Amino acid sequence: RTERKKWLGLFDGTDVVMWVMSLASYDQLLFEDNVKNRYDDAFELFQNHCHDKNFKKTEFVVFLNKFDLFEEKLASIPFTKYDPNFEDSKANDTQAVIEYVQTRHEDIFHKQEKTTVLYC
Repeated sequence: RTERKKWLGLFDGTDVVMWVMSLASYDQLLFEDNVKNRYDDAFELFQNHCHDKNFKKTEFVVFLNKFDLFEEKLASIPFTKYDPNFEDSKANDTQAVIEYVQTRHEDIFHKQEKTTVLYC
């Protein structure tokens, strides 16, 4: 985490950023910080990158990985562990949680007046 600020200068002139986020990390804390949730960190970092001047004309491809682990984990650990306001009846619903994650990325992305975001 301490090296992240050094990354940005390396990406000047980049056309596309492949953004990878683990779906399975919703109930995990950062290794370097036993307080901060990994989802919170990922969304914050995504927002910072979308705001950064180095990425002003850059498109982002968002790749949500570790689906198999996520699906298995969600069956026993409800998503409300991450977001207590998430609808209880959908807390173990894979598609509902993926839509939540997708919407969070889109909300961040569209605030930057960018036009395209892809999900794999």
